[in-house]
Amino acid sequence: MTDDPLAAIAARKAKFNRIDPNFRFVARFRDRDHALQSFKKKLRSDIHRANVTVAREYDVASFFVAYRSHLREKRETPRDYTGPEAEVFANECLARTCGRIYAAFRSDKMPEAVLFVPNDKNYSYYFLSSRHPNAHSGSMSTLIFEAIVDANEAGRAFDFLGLYMPTTVDFYLGFGGKLEPFWELRRTSVAWESLRLVNRAVRKARGDEWF
Repeated sequence: MTDDPLAAIAARKAKFNRIDPNFRFVARFRDRDHALQSFKKKLRSDIHRANVTVAREYDVASFFVAYRSHLREKRETPRDYTGPEAEVFANECLARTCGRIYAAFRSDKMPEAVLFVPNDKNYSYYFLSSRHPNAHSGSMSTLIFEAIVDANEAGRAFDFLGLYMPTTVDFYLGFGGKLEPFWELRRTSVAWESLRLVNRAVRKARGDEWF
């Protein structure tokens, strides 16, 4: 639980339907060397062995071409963030200098991993990423490492989103960050909230979600 009761009071006055305590996994480091030495040994090894070139100014259209291509190669079902709205959001973030797209290359052809990181004043967010099924596992770790360093150099912490699956938690913990509490505020309808609870119960019964 966060120790900020004023946040809860302010949220209720703003008429949010749900006010829940939650946690995020945040990475903060002094510099590049401090970050790398804070990572788990296997993660550092993967980054070293990936041997990729990182592009920090990749464009939105190319990002989504690679992103969708990776999904097709892995035969995964298209996700919520593959539609035109996601491209509009990414373009707006880059236009307002509140986001960055990273790409990892072994050659000058199609990137084997891509990462979209939007940011606000205090945090950069691990928002959207994909990796080719034949890519080295360290290619994505390399992009996250570079994004963490860039965020810290800009005075922001790096916030890993999606802290609810055991597999992602194990992966995130390798980057040496810390759990931080925060209030999650939501506006929703009774119908939507009911559907959310049913969906969560189904996922729990199937063992798909960590509680």
